[in-house]
Amino acid sequence: MLTIFICEDDPYYQNLLYDNIQGAVDWDTFDAELTKPTDDPEKIIKCIQERKYHGLYFLDIELGGGRSGIDVAEDIRQHDPRGFIVFVTSHNKYMNLTFEYKVEAMDYIYKTNNEKIFRKEIKKCIENAHKKHISRIEENCYIFKTLGGQTISCEYEDILLFQIDSSIANRVIVHTKRRQYTIYKSLDKISKELKSNTFYRCHKSCLLNTTNILRRDGAIVFNKEGKIIMQNGAECPVSVRYKSGLKVLANEIVRLR
Repeated sequence: MLTIFICEDDPYYQNLLYDNIQGAVDWDTFDAELTKPTDDPEKIIKCIQERKYHGLYFLDIELGGGRSGIDVAEDIRQHDPRGFIVFVTSHNKYMNLTFEYKVEAMDYIYKTNNEKIFRKEIKKCIENAHKKHISRIEENCYIFKTLGGQTISCEYEDILLFQIDSSIANRVIVHTKRRQYTIYKSLDKISKELKSNTFYRCHKSCLLNTTNILRRDGAIVFNKEGKIIMQNGAECPVSVRYKSGLKVLANEIVRLR
């Protein structure tokens, strides 16, 4: 998922950026989330220090408080070197400085009272960043479309399991650490598309990620019904014929890590 940050000290442009970015994300169903806008760059730096983000940053070059957007961009590069930086500015005189400091801006948006132009530039930046983001992470993510048409890029390590929705044919529920998605696709097709060797078909209705199985004292945890327990408490049925193979793969994955 692409996380979007806004650092702008002018309340008018802060709100304008937020409203138009949120509108673009909602309308075009990008796999992105917009964080709360701020005029304090330290909040953004602290946030990306604490979590691993693939970020898109809209930075006002002329920030108050003794720091410029270029300074903030340099700090961002320390923690998110492949993040996408868009400078928002009233003057083009700062453009050469971004080359001098080698912060590799993806784009520039000039502040204007023409909201239609401003909105168009914002959407172009999001589309560009999202496209590049998806192409970068294909090897480490499973990319799929939800029933609502939203394109989701989910890192393999965040996927718990794929489970057939018994109520509708060819509908699968994707369980991740943060939420669930529903897609129209067979488990057989999903299994062929996955580029990670950590997934195992443990039942005709389930394909699980062995790295996210719950363990106690190193042993895989099963409930009284023989279902395997995932790290978030989700339960996954396991066929007797696949149980030994599951244990072998899960233990091998742990050993290699």
